Amino acid sequence: MDIFSLDIGGAFIKTAYLPERSASIRDGAKRGIVEFPMYREEKRLVSVLKKLKPKSKSAEVVVTMTGELCDSFPDRKRGVRHIVKSAVEVFGDETKIFGRHGEFFRPAVAMKKWEEVASANWSAIPILLSQKADSFLHVDIGSTTTDLTPLRNGKVANRGWDDFGRMKNSELLYTGYLRTPIGSVVGSFSIDGDDIPVVPEYFALMGDVYLALGMIDKKGYAIDTPDGAPKTKAASLARLARTVLSERKILEDETLLDMARQAVKTQRKRIVDAILKHRLDVIVTGRGSFILDEALSCGDIKRAEIDFGPVDISNLDPSMAIALIRRGMLG
Repeated sequence: MDIFSLDIGGAFIKTAYLPERSASIRDGAKRGIVEFPMYREEKRLVSVLKKLKPKSKSAEVVVTMTGELCDSFPDRKRGVRHIVKSAVEVFGDETKIFGRHGEFFRPAVAMKKWEEVASANWSAIPILLSQKADSFLHVDIGSTTTDLTPLRNGKVANRGWDDFGRMKNSELLYTGYLRTPIGSVVGSFSIDGDDIPVVPEYFALMGDVYLALGMIDKKGYAIDTPDGAPKTKAASLARLARTVLSERKILEDETLLDMARQAVKTQRKRIVDAILKHRLDVIVTGRGSFILDEALSCGDIKRAEIDFGPVDISNLDPSMAIALIRRGMLG
């Protein structure tokens, strides 16, 4: 049976389609990602899901989520209920909902056990990879957050199992390569020997930093810019200047690029410091995995040497991971 999987978040919906004949991710599997600001348009979820519905009527549909955390919902229980009911309306009662310990629940059970499925997507990749490796730290860097999931003796060894507990134990960092406001990464920039505070306004994102430095392109900047201006290096530098209440006409581009490099260094250090607390070699995935390239190359952290055969783990995301778990691949 073909498998169609969705990771329904608060800003994006990621999808994966795994045909029955697939022997690996590279063999006919397809991925997709659409921007969907559920935090302000949750009532449109059904219509968005209908556009994503696969042509195959026999495909099994599996779902994971983080979108229930959106402040458009009074609480996470009702957020889970909205997402599950929307999925059922579009894909039918046979839809399966992924639980954080690797289970797949029927919709009615998932709504009763909402705490098991709420923001469960972080566990999908490490559960999949645990079929081939005993001990490692899975680090997944996305647009908004960084998940750090320790595996010991082949089992997920988290100290926290919900988002609050994971943040408390350095297993979830609310920092990512794209949607993170610069002011939440750096409190000030060193400019010409002076320490200049970053103002707490929505002027620029880490996506602007990485675009300005050429580490992502326009396509990689997959959200609206804070000011609605273009997704270009020049516009990103202008937004970066605004974070210290200046302009590109006043601050030279090299100064602004140096500010960007300072932000990168600070964000990388925060992630590396959290990694080191776990005392495990790392497997890094996610669209923001490039953030750790320098730390890996200079030996600040060490990559776990594990053979995963035909699966390209660098490109794994939770939507593909739950499809592979459901298919029983890797085992």
